[in-house]
Amino acid sequence: TTLQQLDIGENGITSASIRSICDLLESSCPLTSLSLARNSLDSCAGEALAKILPYASRLASLDLDYNFLSGSIRSMLTTTPHAQLTRLSIMTSQPLDT
Repeated sequence: TTLQQLDIGENGITSASIRSICDLLESSCPLTSLSLARNSLDSCAGEALAKILPYASRLASLDLDYNFLSGSIRSMLTTTPHAQLTRLSIMTSQPLDT
C-alpha cells in the first residue's frame, strides 16, 4: 500500500518548511489528499503551493483552513490551473493583508 492521504494539520508547520512539501508534491507522489489546516502558513507558502499545483498530478484535495493567507494568494490558489484538484478549502483562512 501507498500513502494517499496525509493530514499534518495543527503541527506548527511554517512557511519555511513548505518547500519540502512542495518538492514532495512535484515528484511522482501518490498523495490524493493533503491537509495543512491550522498551521502557520502565510502568503509565501500559499504562493509556493499555487505554483506547484499544476504539477501535483494526483492531488485531488487540499485543505488550507485556518492559515494566514492574503486575499490575493487565495485568489491565486483558486485561479491556478490544477491537474486533478477537485477540492480546495481556504474559506476560513485568516488574511494578514488584503
